[in-house]
Amino acid sequence: MLGSDRKQSADNSIALVHLAHPDSTFPVPLPNGMVGSCPQLHDIGGWLNMYETRFGFRQRPFPATPDSACFYPATAHERALARLRQAVDEQQGLALVTADTGLGKTLVGQCLVERLGAAIVSAFLTNSHFQDRTALFQAILYDLSLPFEGGTEQELRLRFTDFLLQTCKAGQRTVLVVDEAHHLTPDLLEELRLLGNLEAGAMKALQVILVGQASLLETLARPELAALNQRLEIRTALAPLGVEEAADYLLHHLRRAGGRPGVAPCQPLQSSA
Repeated sequence: MLGSDRKQSADNSIALVHLAHPDSTFPVPLPNGMVGSCPQLHDIGGWLNMYETRFGFRQRPFPATPDSACFYPATAHERALARLRQAVDEQQGLALVTADTGLGKTLVGQCLVERLGAAIVSAFLTNSHFQDRTALFQAILYDLSLPFEGGTEQELRLRFTDFLLQTCKAGQRTVLVVDEAHHLTPDLLEELRLLGNLEAGAMKALQVILVGQASLLETLARPELAALNQRLEIRTALAPLGVEEAADYLLHHLRRAGGRPGVAPCQPLQSSA
């Protein structure tokens, strides 16, 4: 089993794991700004050689893109997921999760969609650089595998609205997760608020989860978005991992990658602060 000598010193450092080879430190992109040195990695070829041969990993331990299969259940992330699930269960029209870059907000959105189950129809927008409402509706329809080409803004809106009402009629709700929501203009945010008002009887036809950087809060504070800001009853924010969870996060990913057993004295990871 992988392990580490996780001694914490007065300078708030933790040990960096060595796998099988004590002459190589392994770099880990920890979300709280911790850094480590890795003199072995000078090019992609060298990385791949160490990745496959030296450590015996089956896959990259720290993928460049979010992968819910590698999700580490940190306290803040599980708390955020619980709050978002509460919003869905209580049929809140809007909910919000914010975090700085690299803290896992996209991963939280992906995990939420996976945990909703088949009883809820979901759409996940990964790119929120939309020029106008037409582009927004096209992206939503595309993610739902509905016809999205052609049609005016109003025709696309009615197409989406009809889908939502028919889904409600079948006893299902729809959840729309909008990632990178800090890129949305006030006009598009207002459109999402209006969509979140749509109901079929006692059932919410659409619930919108906004996922974005903290700068989104500044946009929401604008006077023209006062109605939207007031509707966001459930809000949650992700924080950097503490030292102990950061070390567990590191080991979690190394184990999943299939690292070889073996521990050796190692250099510390030190806070960059």
